[in-house]
Amino acid sequence: MTETTIASPDAAVASADSVFAPLRATLGDRLVFDEAVRAEFRSDFGRIVHRLPGAVARCETTEEVAAVVRFCREHGVPVVARGQGHTQTGQSTTEGGIIIDTAYMKTIHHIEQADDANLYADCGGGLPWKDLVNAVVPLGLIPPVLTNNLNVTLAGTTSVAGLGVASYRYGTQADNAIELEVVTGTGDIVVCSREENRELFDAVRCTFSQMGIITRVKTKLRRCKPKVRMYHLLYDDLGDFMEDAAKIMDPADTRFHTLESRCAPCPIFMKRIG
Repeated sequence: MTETTIASPDAAVASADSVFAPLRATLGDRLVFDEAVRAEFRSDFGRIVHRLPGAVARCETTEEVAAVVRFCREHGVPVVARGQGHTQTGQSTTEGGIIIDTAYMKTIHHIEQADDANLYADCGGGLPWKDLVNAVVPLGLIPPVLTNNLNVTLAGTTSVAGLGVASYRYGTQADNAIELEVVTGTGDIVVCSREENRELFDAVRCTFSQMGIITRVKTKLRRCKPKVRMYHLLYDDLGDFMEDAAKIMDPADTRFHTLESRCAPCPIFMKRIG
């Protein structure tokens, strides 16, 4: 099917029998054609690519996301899912198509903490990691891996791996996903995991939402202490650093949970002690 764009939003909604009537019936005023709103979505964090979408669908449920995908598939309209738009080269915007804004899908459905071997949070895909951290830290829990920017969403980083300073021990955020709810390219809603629909589970992680739109994430948690101790060490020999880093990353040594290093021409980590 040839892709089309929404060339004239005003004309598109001018009459009740507009082609967009089914979507308006589902989303109401959350299907937005206002140019000022659309302009907010024309680029992403990279500010390299600029595309003006034809409409923004502010979805609150998986069923609404599926309805938008089915509509776009039927009418050949480009569609892109977007969380916080933290992509680098325009992956979360589209020229003349529909952007699915998942920022409204941020409910924490359940936090499991009774069994230490089965700690997890079940959340809407649009939930920022910061909100999850704020909810679970008072319970003595933390996601195993966090990126430096906590304002990105669970579905967003699960779609692009999600690397952090604890990844050497716990993998990526995508590795820590237990179960995902996904809207496929045909508009079907599928729950997948390592045990169920494994092929889809593997396909949607780390693929920029090109294989499906993640709408719900069940992600692992781990126990954490109320306070942490940080060490800043300065090395002038790469070999010495690599040797010590290998010791810290030894799976048998569980004293350390994060490791971050930088190569800098000046000793930015130095501070006077005592």
